[in-house]
Amino acid sequence: TPAVPDRALMLDKEKSLSKQEKSKRLLRHCSSWTQLESTQENRAVLGGQVPIVSVRLGTKPEDHFVLTLRRTFVENGIATPFNQVLSWLCHRKEYFCAASIGLDLLGDVDGLRDLRRSIDNTELAEGRANLEGLLDGIVPLDFSVENSPNGKLSRMVESTITQLADMTVGCLVKGGPPMSNTLEGLLGRNVNYDPARASLMLSAAATCAVSGDNDLVSTVMGTALKEKELAKAPATDILWPIRCLLRIAVARDFLPTALLLLNESIPDELRSRKRFNEPASTPMPSLEFCASIVTMIVASSPDAAGRLLELIDEQTRTRYWESLAHDTQLALALIQIDGKFPLLREPEIRSWALHHLHGCIEADSKEGGSSMDSPKKLPSDWLKKLFDACTRNAGCDLKQLSTKSTVSKEDTDGIQKHLGELQMTQNALVSGPNSGGLDFDLIIPALLLLESRDGTLWKDGVLVSTQAILDAACYLAGRHGAEEPAFPFNASTVMRQCALLDNVSAGANLIGGKDGLVLKCCDVLIEGCGMSMDEAESFILDENLSLPQENVAEEKEKDFVITDGHRHVLWLLDEHVLSIKTFGEFETIHIRGRVDPVFASHACFRTWLRLNPSDSAAEWLVSWLRTQLGIDDSTISKKRLACAAIARALMWPNNRKSSMDPDINTHLEQVLATALGIKGKFLVQISQACCGLIEAIPPSLANDVFRHEDHGDIGLGAHVQVGV
Repeated sequence: TPAVPDRALMLDKEKSLSKQEKSKRLLRHCSSWTQLESTQENRAVLGGQVPIVSVRLGTKPEDHFVLTLRRTFVENGIATPFNQVLSWLCHRKEYFCAASIGLDLLGDVDGLRDLRRSIDNTELAEGRANLEGLLDGIVPLDFSVENSPNGKLSRMVESTITQLADMTVGCLVKGGPPMSNTLEGLLGRNVNYDPARASLMLSAAATCAVSGDNDLVSTVMGTALKEKELAKAPATDILWPIRCLLRIAVARDFLPTALLLLNESIPDELRSRKRFNEPASTPMPSLEFCASIVTMIVASSPDAAGRLLELIDEQTRTRYWESLAHDTQLALALIQIDGKFPLLREPEIRSWALHHLHGCIEADSKEGGSSMDSPKKLPSDWLKKLFDACTRNAGCDLKQLSTKSTVSKEDTDGIQKHLGELQMTQNALVSGPNSGGLDFDLIIPALLLLESRDGTLWKDGVLVSTQAILDAACYLAGRHGAEEPAFPFNASTVMRQCALLDNVSAGANLIGGKDGLVLKCCDVLIEGCGMSMDEAESFILDENLSLPQENVAEEKEKDFVITDGHRHVLWLLDEHVLSIKTFGEFETIHIRGRVDPVFASHACFRTWLRLNPSDSAAEWLVSWLRTQLGIDDSTISKKRLACAAIARALMWPNNRKSSMDPDINTHLEQVLATALGIKGKFLVQISQACCGLIEAIPPSLANDVFRHEDHGDIGLGAHVQVGV
């Protein structure tokens, strides 16, 4: 019984094949190419002589003469078949002339025009521009349907057309880069060439083109580039065979076979890795070449990326993406085509990116590593590019974030600028039409990592911080937009990522609704007052209002200086209270993400109080509220619902028992208006605006007022109209 060869041994042998051996094996199966090669057999046919007349003028050998004719003339007569003419020209390296004849016989006028434009050498073009004499010596070809029986071409004629088209393709391939554009056009227009044979020729050409060996390049492309020119040549010039191969793949529906040929002929260049069993001193195949090849493949067809990822690597027996090194994956994931980054839309590559992002977050968090394999660190520059790629895919307009916003002269405290920047940041992340939406699962962890690395900017030269753009992304994530997202948002995983990196602000914007508002206020107190999360949450939600007694007297006397924390509180008031227009916005039980305006007022005013309990802070707040509500001594606010929510929050104690039982004396320190130090005049004005909508003041306070009890500055007396 004969021994069965070891498959692993066979694979190792195939892997160790040189580029030249691979090229020869590919071309061995292509008859059109072998006819164009300058082999001994072909030279004997085209250059051989046949004796015709023998003349003897004497008995000496030098008196013996033989008259010979070319073998082609004897066998064919005056006219010569096109295949022999094209072969003879290619043997003489007259590729331009050979290709011109082939295109002329095929009737490809556009191809002839492109070919003549592609030749820079004017003398070469002028010397071979007139093909009439050569064409007269070629056996005429009749490809017209009118002269064929049944109106169809015979199989012999079809075979002849295919042979002519294949040999023309071979002539253009031998012509090299100068004729590549003409070849690409022919492959896209002509339907007579055999796609399998043309693909073999181009695969062999690609194998030699990426070898870097100038002699090897000349064997398949005819004209050798000088060594200096080869080193400086751009990747697009060197990789022209792959571009033409992909044109066949698209034009003739040959994409799977074309990718398989590339996977077999240039597997290492397709993955930017060293060849099997190569010494360590051997240079790595260029990552630029690899990225250029993958870019051309992905750009060729909408389903090309998926086909590429399905390829199996013979060396590692894994799918294409798994066979790549980490650095190669980072580079290829962000290849750009026509302003988009299509590989990020592929589920396999997106899952890879999510895996590494989450792994980096777990590694950077205080909890340390986890059971999951620790991935390699993602560079900050790559994270910036990832964010930019996702926003470009979604059609977001981020240009406005790179310009300074105009500041009104009246906005001396920067409030309008702060509110405008928040709104501008959210608007910048709105997806464009038919874009598939913004991939929040990718951009939020990327921004979280950038922010955790000492607040690294998401883009150099921008004015908006990483935390601001992160808050805007979390605010928009999961909300219903005009554009349907291509991938569902995984809110639980992203929320865990925010928690792992202790980014309270991002988590608050992500949660939204009542809990999100509480977290936002807690974040302001943590940053502004140094409170812990538990302390901040307790202060905002506790029914009893209690300020720490230490340094309260000193704080009361301090001058008010507005901070970013104050500005953010005002933004929350504007978003959840001042902007309400309908009674339905008070309904929050059955609508996810909505905040009760009264609760929002309570939370914001308490946060303001804890930031600065001084009288000057209260005066500043009242002045700002008057401006926003449109209140002055002679004008009643038209924002009745907003005034109602503010009045309820300021004048009703948060302690329900105290506020609803008129027999229990209300402790003034439990009333926000008292704690904040807001004067009675403003309370009367907002009560007048909302009169008839709600009970403007609590029953216990009204009872005290009408009994003319002394309540300090909240003695509203008969000026308050109670809406009951």
